[in-house]
Amino acid sequence: MTSLMEKFGLGRIIHLLVRTKAKKLYGLESQKGFGLVEMMMAIAILGIVVMSLASVMEFVTITSVKSREQTHAVNISQRFFTRLNNIPYPYVFSCNSSSANYGLNGTFGPVTNQVSTYPYIAVFNELRALMSAHRFDKFTLDIKFAIRDLGDLDSDGQTTDLRYFADSDGNLIDDYDSGVRYFNQNGDGDYRDIYGTPQITEEPHTRLKEATLKLYKKGELIFQDIQLISWEKFTGVEGKAAGATLTIVVSTPSENSIVYSLAQTHQQNSYNLTIAKTASEPSITQRADASLPLRIIGETTPNATLSWKLGASTNPTLDTCSADLLGQFDCSVSNLTNNLVEGTNTLFGQATKTVYYSPWNPTTFIRELSTPTITAQTPTGTIPNLQPTVRATILDQPLTAGQVVSDINSDLITLFNGTTAVNHTYDTLTGYVTWIDSITALPPILSDGSYTMILEGGDNAGYKARSTWTYTISVGMTDHSAPSISNKDPIGIAASNPPTISCRVFDNQSGIILNSVVLSLDGVVVVSSGVGNLATACAALTQQDGITVSYTPDSVLTSGSHSVTIQASHWATNPDNKINSQDTWSFNVP
Repeated sequence: MTSLMEKFGLGRIIHLLVRTKAKKLYGLESQKGFGLVEMMMAIAILGIVVMSLASVMEFVTITSVKSREQTHAVNISQRFFTRLNNIPYPYVFSCNSSSANYGLNGTFGPVTNQVSTYPYIAVFNELRALMSAHRFDKFTLDIKFAIRDLGDLDSDGQTTDLRYFADSDGNLIDDYDSGVRYFNQNGDGDYRDIYGTPQITEEPHTRLKEATLKLYKKGELIFQDIQLISWEKFTGVEGKAAGATLTIVVSTPSENSIVYSLAQTHQQNSYNLTIAKTASEPSITQRADASLPLRIIGETTPNATLSWKLGASTNPTLDTCSADLLGQFDCSVSNLTNNLVEGTNTLFGQATKTVYYSPWNPTTFIRELSTPTITAQTPTGTIPNLQPTVRATILDQPLTAGQVVSDINSDLITLFNGTTAVNHTYDTLTGYVTWIDSITALPPILSDGSYTMILEGGDNAGYKARSTWTYTISVGMTDHSAPSISNKDPIGIAASNPPTISCRVFDNQSGIILNSVVLSLDGVVVVSSGVGNLATACAALTQQDGITVSYTPDSVLTSGSHSVTIQASHWATNPDNKINSQDTWSFNVP
């Protein structure tokens, strides 16, 4: 067919085809020339060919236009992202060219020096002008906060994956990392500001944003480009989200672990003390002092160089070491150990190899220097009470006020009566360890004689403590004074509603029988062993001869007069008319 077209031309071929068809249809074998029928058929075939060529030309034209649009869009995108990467990271926000001021309303910059106008509006004006010159309608820039998945939430064994800021419950806090959140630091109603030293953003400070540029024409999306914008792009300081080539994983010291010191003799004695109990879940600890510097253990790229800083990634490098052929490292860091402070320390590590480097990897741990102290041992001496409050405090207090310590480990606490471990309670707020009867939840009833108490325990750093004290109980069975009741409150008009009703019950010759204490309000018993709240309502007096009883109603009292009755007994049995005491008083509620 191609050779015929080349030889005779398109018109000649059409003529031959039409003539052949006409001969077959009308039997015009002997007729010569080009008749009317042949002409009409030729015109019809020529029209079909022309229409086909026109369709091809239209397709070619549309394709050419689309190609030019894409070329222009790519050029616009490249130019825009070049400009965008020159804008400081905290000023990269979602925007829309069809919105007034691109939708960038609020205040911008450091909260101490804000501006009300977006300072890089010229960049968006340039993009809009370029876009209009190429007949695009509008552009949008959408921002998603990206986080380097250092916790390997998808369990694929990689800690370099990216994930998005996740907030399924809408509380403006990342679902996996509570430290990544929106925080309107200056309360101005937007999240476009910078604050703090070093500076961070009110938006989730993920240090990495995924920017999506979209170009539209006649209401349709024509082009889309997605790029990552990094906080560290021109700062020279690497963060965990920067997406550097190398990785560094520090296993020791681990996050929130404890570092202790044995530099002092009292620290050594405390650490080496043997006590009765061990922790059910031992804390992760490590020694670090001049004799045995901190060891940093982990994994990175084979033969990489490790650099270590303390406090911030911008601080000077204190120590360096190298990974082996398998990427394992075990670094002893003397200079860093000498710079550790009591309380919270943050270690920063970075791996480098030729021109590649990892993010600065932070690990926060506690350095414990103080040992536990046991104080306020009571009772001591001779006391006239068969039911004394036996207790002492064990505390883990820093050498410098306000510093974080490892805290007392309750698993390690044991209270002994002689060589027998006894039931106790431990108050984490006050540090009191109190001997308590396991059935009554009150101090146990003892007999006359001498007692030796031993309290031992330890903190989460591995330091331990022990204290021993003695006392003697001597209660005569003759007591001519009935229990005393004093400090009754309220009397007269109550200062609050509901009021706290309290009084002091004591006997300095034979002590108070705690189970005998009954407090009634308007004839109804509200405190007693039968009600079940006696243990929580009673507080021991320091002189070990009685208690303070207090009670606060669950709801407000009616206006008017109310009466309170308290009764108690002492341990002495002679004379029998002095064993019990009862007192009643009244107060008014406005």
